[in-house]
Amino acid sequence: MRLQHVLACLTMLSVTIPLGAQQHTDTELALDYSQLKEIIKRKSGTGEVWQYLTLWISKAKKEKEYLQEFNAYKSCIYEVVQEQKAVYADSMLYAAEKTQRNEIIGSAYLTRGIVYYSSKQHNKALENYIMANRYIATTDNQYLRYKTKYNMGLIKYYLGYYNEALSLFAQSTDYYRNQHQKAYINSLHNLALCHSQLLNVKESARYTNLALELATKNGYHAILPHLTLLKAVNDFEYGAYERSLKTLDSVTPKLTRSEDFAALAVAYYYTGLNYWNTNRRARALPWFEKVDRIALEHHYIRPDLRRGFELLITYYQQEGNQVKELHYIKRLLAIDRILESDFKYLSSVIHRQYDTYSLTASRDRIQGELTREKKMRGIAYITLSGITIVFIAVVSYQVMIKRRYKRRFKLLMENNTKEKDTPLKPVVNKSLDINPEVVESVLSQLESFENEHLFIRQDIRADDLAREFGTNYKYLTKIIHHYRQKNFTVYLNELRVDYIVQQLQDNPRLRRYNNRALAGEAGFSTTQHFVRAFGARTGMPPTFFIRELEKQTAKKKS
Repeated sequence: MRLQHVLACLTMLSVTIPLGAQQHTDTELALDYSQLKEIIKRKSGTGEVWQYLTLWISKAKKEKEYLQEFNAYKSCIYEVVQEQKAVYADSMLYAAEKTQRNEIIGSAYLTRGIVYYSSKQHNKALENYIMANRYIATTDNQYLRYKTKYNMGLIKYYLGYYNEALSLFAQSTDYYRNQHQKAYINSLHNLALCHSQLLNVKESARYTNLALELATKNGYHAILPHLTLLKAVNDFEYGAYERSLKTLDSVTPKLTRSEDFAALAVAYYYTGLNYWNTNRRARALPWFEKVDRIALEHHYIRPDLRRGFELLITYYQQEGNQVKELHYIKRLLAIDRILESDFKYLSSVIHRQYDTYSLTASRDRIQGELTREKKMRGIAYITLSGITIVFIAVVSYQVMIKRRYKRRFKLLMENNTKEKDTPLKPVVNKSLDINPEVVESVLSQLESFENEHLFIRQDIRADDLAREFGTNYKYLTKIIHHYRQKNFTVYLNELRVDYIVQQLQDNPRLRRYNNRALAGEAGFSTTQHFVRAFGARTGMPPTFFIRELEKQTAKKKS
């Protein structure tokens, strides 16, 4: 765990705010913690705040004031975008553990759980709330205890354990009533949400109205759109569809501006339901489709929003639009996989007009009807096209290669099986920096080596041949390169290929040999080596050369 915290700190330093890059004046360095907190409070939300947050962190680390370090990292969480909050939360928890105080460690886990919850990572949030409860339960801090209960209630609500969540919110409501008005209003809101999901509409409406009254009175404006949304949901459950629509129409723009996609999904869903229940089904469709877009873009869906997909399927089924019906069957199957993974409890109790079996059967049936004929035509066309293309490509390639080989064969025969290297007379050449007598001797022996076909011996190496010639490897290869303009390997390969080409012309019996036997006749140790060398020298494979020789012989006889 500690290693993970260290890595998280390093990541934070590299990808977020460069905490160590700030230069501080003597005046700033002289500030105590209370002065730093006051300045940070004034400059919160501005770029200038980081100058003092970094000072707070470095001062706390230097003085080993772990509680101050914990508070500094906690303050950083409120100054960064959502994507960066978890990194600072990790650093905050690492600092909290160094205090060895259960109350501080529990508070750190609670804060990190809230960070995960706000980014819709509910499973991680619950893990941190459970850890927070373990530490805080050993302390006397009632505020943190009920704050943990409240946040665990949020997760229980999200996962569909509404009765358990109701109990937790009831406890936090009783505690916060005279302790903290904002927390009290939040608890009332969540009590109302639980009652709404349990279809206790009257109780939900009572808590919603009380929360609305208190929020308006206390200037708690951030929660008002959410309470108004819940009021619209309750109106829908009462059957007051037009009033619900009017409320939703007023609150949706506010939710859009706040970019609260979870609340927006609920607003879109109930707008669609209101239209559907008043027989304006075509007008309901775009709202259910908006719920689907949120699911696709934000990977967010709740079990209570599932019915919108069922209604889309029903509508397009009745309209005979199989393409759209199939599309939303596939989407609902994908949604169900998510719900069954994240909401195991709710997935087992939620009423489903279309279960997985019927959805799969419908999907397969429609896909078969829509694609069978098209698929057969497509397969036939693709197959025919593919065969034609491959055939044309193969034939064209073969024709091109054959023409190329024929040109090379003709050129080879016109040059009398290939222009042979003519042994050069020994000359004195100072550029070789070799004794002229040595050069004359080597050239003389090379001439014998070539004329007597000594090169068809296998496993000839330059150093062995040099010893036979009474010289060394360096002199031999240098002389060959100078007089033949090629290295020893190429020189030897070309002598052998030229030899076998001449033999094939002169001795028809050899034309019945396979490549392995021909390789042995020419002195090559392997068939692969022979075929490569033959192609490099003549520009064609041995088999083609033999076939053309046979054709030429037959033509002469006729």
